[in-house]
Amino acid sequence: MLINMDTMETLKIIAAAHKKANKIILSCETSDQMKAATNYVKYLKRLCASLVCKDTAQMDYLKTVEESVDSTLRIKRKSFREI
Repeated sequence: MLINMDTMETLKIIAAAHKKANKIILSCETSDQMKAATNYVKYLKRLCASLVCKDTAQMDYLKTVEESVDSTLRIKRKSFREI
């Protein structure tokens, strides 16, 4: 189901989900928690993919959100390997 991204409410939802994803990732202490965080990121990306953007600014914002959570996930995984 595609969701039109014409309201600020949708952007607020994405921003809240982005903030929560980073918080979940950074709080991981076990491999099971990392798996759950990876799943949350996957669902966040699915949500972003289901949005219909009206302009390039919205597309750029969604791309930035996805890149940000991927980066946070990579950093946390790397810190797990170093321990």
